[in-house]
Amino acid sequence: MTVETQEQVPFKEAFRRIWVANPTGTVRSSFAAFGCLFMLGIQVAMFVMADNTWALLGVVALPLAGWFILRGWVYQRLPWRALGLLLFVLGAMVPFYLM
Repeated sequence: MTVETQEQVPFKEAFRRIWVANPTGTVRSSFAAFGCLFMLGIQVAMFVMADNTWALLGVVALPLAGWFILRGWVYQRLPWRALGLLLFVLGAMVPFYLM
């Protein structure tokens, strides 16, 4: 019999397990991931309407940020959550400053 580590558990099953263990934290992390998608829409609009090429940085960084935030919560990995937060700040804020 082998021992199953967190990384070997499929994402869907790991999400189910963490939902049972801590639903409030899971909802918060899910809202953060959806917030990344909302900011992605703003960055796309900024690229199309204002012709800001720096907004492409947000288009690339924000989906990854949402994925790392959610995955970091599900697998309880702080470095992944920190990377997701860093990518969120990079993708959501930097294009406005460089405009």
